[in-house]
Amino acid sequence: TTDQGRRSYTPSTSSAVEPLRVGFFGGSTVFGIGQRDDHTIASEFARLAERHSVPVEVMNFGYPARVSWQDLLVFERAVNDMEPLDVAVFYQGFNEFLVQQTEFSVDPTHVGATSFQSLASQFHADYEVTPGYLTPLTDLARGYRRASGIGRIVDEVFDTAPSPPWLPEPSDAPPADQAEAALSIYRRSVDLSRLLADSKDVETHFFWQPTSLGWTEDITARLPAGVTDLSHVLDGRQDDLYIDEVHTNEEGARLVAEAIWAEIGPGLEAAAGEG
Repeated sequence: TTDQGRRSYTPSTSSAVEPLRVGFFGGSTVFGIGQRDDHTIASEFARLAERHSVPVEVMNFGYPARVSWQDLLVFERAVNDMEPLDVAVFYQGFNEFLVQQTEFSVDPTHVGATSFQSLASQFHADYEVTPGYLTPLTDLARGYRRASGIGRIVDEVFDTAPSPPWLPEPSDAPPADQAEAALSIYRRSVDLSRLLADSKDVETHFFWQPTSLGWTEDITARLPAGVTDLSHVLDGRQDDLYIDEVHTNEEGARLVAEAIWAEIGPGLEAAAGEG
C-alpha cells in the first residue's frame, strides 16, 4: 500500500502524454482481498486501458469493510487534498447489507460501530468510574482468569469463557427493514457523491457488485438511477471464481474489470482521442 491506497498496475505511457486519473472506491473487493497488487479490479482496468491505447493513472482507494458513506468521505478527501481526479469508479453493494446485520441504522453507520461503542463503554467502566470496595478483587480475578493457563484450560473444557464485550450481536431488525435502510443510505451516498463530483468536474460511475449467492430482483430493482448492475457478470462460474461469498480470485477481478470497461471505456477512448 501507499499513503493513498493499494498499489496498482502502472501502464507504460509517454512522458509527453497527460494520463486520465481514475480512482476506484469501495470495500475489500476493490482493495483486492486474495489478489496480487497487479491483478486487482483497478489493475486489470489499467491493463485494459493500456490495451486500448488510453493513458491512465489508476488509484485504488478500496479498503476492507468500508461502506458507501465512508467511500463518500474518502472521495471528498481525494478530490480536495490530492491531484484532481478525472474519473471516479464506485464498486459497492455487499457491505451496505453486511453492516445492517449487526449495526442496524437508518442513518449512516459503519462496520464495527457497536464494537467501538462497547470498547469505549468498557473502558469507561474500568477506568473512569469511582471504584468500589470490591473492585480491586474483581479486577484481580478477571485479570487472573485471562492470563492463567489453568483458568483458560478450564474455560476451554467447560466452554465458560466470557464473550468479549466488543463482539457485535446480530441485529433483531427484520430483513426487510435492513434492506430498506441499506438502500436508503446507499442512495444518499450516491446522490452526495454526484453533487461533489459535479462541483469538482469529476466523471462518476457507480457499479453494484455481484455475490456468489446473487441479489434478489427486489433489491436490484430499487437501485438508484444510473447505477450499473453487475450482479450477473459472474453467473454460472461461482464455483471457480469466488473464494467466499463476495471476494473473487484474480480471474474474477479481470472479468469484473472487463464489465466496467465495457460501460465506461468507450467514453475514455473518446476523451483520450480528444487529447
